Amino acid sequence: MTCSQYTEVTQTITIGINIAVSQAPIEERIAAIEDAQQIMMEECAMAPFYTAPYITASTPDLVGYKTLPNVYEYFQEARLIR
Repeated sequence: MTCSQYTEVTQTITIGINIAVSQAPIEERIAAIEDAQQIMMEECAMAPFYTAPYITASTPDLVGYKTLPNVYEYFQEARLIR
C-alpha cells in the first residue's frame, strides 16, 4: 500500500467514525461504521501487541484433541483409546 492509499483509507475510516458518532440518523451511522470496519479488515495490516506463551501436554492415548489457531483447546471429538 502506498502512502497516498494509506492516507485515503485513514481519511475514509475517520469520516465513517465521525458519522457513526454524530447525530445522523441511525441507519446512516450503522452504514458508516460497517464501511469503516470493512475497510479496516481489507486494507489495514494487523500485528499483535502481545502474545502469551501457551504450553500444552497430552498423552498418546488421547485422540481427536485439537488446538485451534486462536489457541483454544477443542475437546469435543477427543477420547481416550485405552
